[in-house]
Amino acid sequence: MLDGTVSIPLLLLLGEAARTAGVPEYLVRAETGPAATADEAARAPLPSLIRLWEHLAHALRPAGPEPTSPTPRPWAPSPPGTT
Repeated sequence: MLDGTVSIPLLLLLGEAARTAGVPEYLVRAETGPAATADEAARAPLPSLIRLWEHLAHALRPAGPEPTSPTPRPWAPSPPGTT
């Protein structure tokens, strides 16, 4: 049964990305601690991955006020009549 779980390698990969982004070690270990010594075939609870993802997203958020308009995406099509 895989519902509600994630692979250990995925959780550890996200943990490394979080560390690199500046997430405090104690927050990373709170989610990945037991997984670091687990068998690679083992599974971790999905909520641990989600919390880690939220820490990572917060660490990568740009400083300053929220933009008032969406940032244009280079891959988005141009509005009609603007090319």
